Amino acid sequence: MKNYFCFILIGLLFGTFSCKAPNSNELVDFTVSLKDYDMKLSFKRVVNELGELVKEGEYFGKIEEPKIYNNQIYGIDRRSWSIVLFDEDFNISRTYGKMGEDAYDENFNFFNYSVSDSLYWVLEPNRYLFKIFDHHDNIIHLEKLAVFSNSAIETENNTFIFAHDDYEGKNIEFSSLDNQGNFMFLYNLKDIIADSGSNEIENFDLIYEGWLYASKEYIVYVCFKSDDFFVFDSSMEHLYNSKTVYKLPLPKILAESNFEQTVFKTDPPFIFNSYSQISGKNLFILNPVSKEKIHYIDVYDLESFGEYNYSIKVPFLDDGQVPISFVVKDSSIVIFYENMTIKEFRYMSQEY
Repeated sequence: MKNYFCFILIGLLFGTFSCKAPNSNELVDFTVSLKDYDMKLSFKRVVNELGELVKEGEYFGKIEEPKIYNNQIYGIDRRSWSIVLFDEDFNISRTYGKMGEDAYDENFNFFNYSVSDSLYWVLEPNRYLFKIFDHHDNIIHLEKLAVFSNSAIETENNTFIFAHDDYEGKNIEFSSLDNQGNFMFLYNLKDIIADSGSNEIENFDLIYEGWLYASKEYIVYVCFKSDDFFVFDSSMEHLYNSKTVYKLPLPKILAESNFEQTVFKTDPPFIFNSYSQISGKNLFILNPVSKEKIHYIDVYDLESFGEYNYSIKVPFLDDGQVPISFVVKDSSIVIFYENMTIKEFRYMSQEY
């Protein structure tokens, strides 16, 4: 996790959802192409179609990292650097915070957030700041982090968990911040992987870069560029490691230097797991890599050691808009598309 690296923004979800998938398997073979790079992945996938359209809307802005709290949908507006609240018709009914350079008063360039009944918090990786505000945008707490972190979640006991670089930038660590301001190391990812060769992997923090997600029962760290995810209980006790259906090789890291800086890129240059949510016992992962005009949301059972269950087919819109994020509700799923379109769908042939 480097501060010059482009992050795919992901968020947290508190909610419930369950679904019974059909019993048919569809063998999917597809080739991913980007510039001169080709990769072919073959695997079995249980495919579910999206159901009827419940409603749709449009929003003004650049909304990312949507999430649900108390059955209301929030997101980050990248144009104003504020948190926005959507009403039932997908209109923005309220904003929290605004762009500003004063670290003690305003939000600026944040990548992670959460909203509760009376407070909200934001994480600003590039300035190493973690801040808590009341709903009137008054700052309650400011923490200057000693390490670079682009992902944080809040547990049920009001402790914050951070995924961050180690102090040398060679590992990914997990630490907690309690309500007394105590920052405590919990794990490093190399030990969790427990791979005999993991200590020899160069640029480990880039290869296993990822995002934290939380529900009332689980905390999950999902990697962007590998097929790994790591599951913890709500107290951050490590439960198990699991993998996505794709069985990816570990990416290589390429360094490109100029007179000013060195930029690291991954090879293959893909983000395989671009957005995720937890709902009930299920982990939902949006995979955007396909030559078809379709993305898939793959669903994994956290109660069964992350076993793959089924996939939800999410086609592009007729005008070419690509699905970039989503939230899961009790009996539907809300898809955010790249050009300010929101659509809520039910499922076909599902049992709730």
